[in-house]
Amino acid sequence: MGVKNNNSDLSLSPTSRCLRGLSLSQYSKMDSFKVQTDVKKRLEDLRLGAQWHGDSGNSTLLPPPWLVKEKFYRAREVFRRNFFSMFFAHLSGLFLLVYIPNMLNPLHYTGNSSNLVRIFRRYVSTMRHVRKWYEGDIWNPEDPAYKSIIITRRMHKNVADSLNDKNTPTEFNKYRNMKTQLTCPYQQNVVMSQYDMALTQFSFIGVIVLFSRCLGIYCSQEDLESLVHFWRGVGYQLGIEDRFNICDGSLVETEAIFHKIMDVVWKPTIKSPLPEAVQLSKDIIQAMSIVVPFLHWTAMMKFWCGLLGLPFKEKVTSYVSFCHWLMFATFQIMINFSVFRIVFNVLLKIAYWRAVNYQNRLEKQLERLHTDIKR
Repeated sequence: MGVKNNNSDLSLSPTSRCLRGLSLSQYSKMDSFKVQTDVKKRLEDLRLGAQWHGDSGNSTLLPPPWLVKEKFYRAREVFRRNFFSMFFAHLSGLFLLVYIPNMLNPLHYTGNSSNLVRIFRRYVSTMRHVRKWYEGDIWNPEDPAYKSIIITRRMHKNVADSLNDKNTPTEFNKYRNMKTQLTCPYQQNVVMSQYDMALTQFSFIGVIVLFSRCLGIYCSQEDLESLVHFWRGVGYQLGIEDRFNICDGSLVETEAIFHKIMDVVWKPTIKSPLPEAVQLSKDIIQAMSIVVPFLHWTAMMKFWCGLLGLPFKEKVTSYVSFCHWLMFATFQIMINFSVFRIVFNVLLKIAYWRAVNYQNRLEKQLERLHTDIKR
């Protein structure tokens, strides 16, 4: 039936069994007070990025001096082995990211979230870009991955420039300072700032580092370090300044700031969300469910609230309970066996292939099944 991963311990609770965190032994090797102080200062420094444009203007043609290409390219193999779990982590990060109020501005302005078809189109495009970055070479100007990341950066910059234009109607910036006390204590006068880019970076790599075991991403410490280094490089190519790049420290330091961001920034906004954020997160899951069977928003929220230690009060139907059980069984039991991990990787690659090659047909299905989302 396959080889079971030895890291599993089914005698523990789901969260304590799989949550990756700074252990007491790691703290014992360092000054605990110093770690906490450094993390607090690091978050304060990151929040200063709210006043800086999201694109630093750095050159994409010259790799940064800190880049270790062997370490960077190692992430490619980690992604290949964990294709299913890592794409689930990325989808989860993106659907939770919209709970942060400032993230709603670009989506509202571009119209990419005005209906399910546009949402589906947007996230299929995101999937394609991210896969190219993992499997290609974002440092080689002749590689499709490089061209992909340049397109993404240019798109971000164009939207940011438009939103920061004083002539842009205020209706497109209505979330700019709404509930910002939860995410940033400073007045945020820049839309799609360096701080926003750092939070977006966290949505991709933070979920993986903090919940790798919960999501069946079984890899060594060196593998995790390579993933962090990979997303440090991606952040650089997307215009994040080194001082605002959340992946610039050791794995222990990076993990510490990730825990702080999760506790101080993400959890409060998920616990007390804007209605628009809840609706958009529902729309994202509903749109993507056309290619991923049994993907349901309520089941997803119950799953993530359980991992985050947040209360979940939504009504649960029998179908939702089944979807949640399936999610739990997949990541807590089946993914521990190599044969299932291979099968899930193949199934998701088929779903990805359908989404890319039959996108128009799937969009027509969404049009028939659902009416436009009214905002």
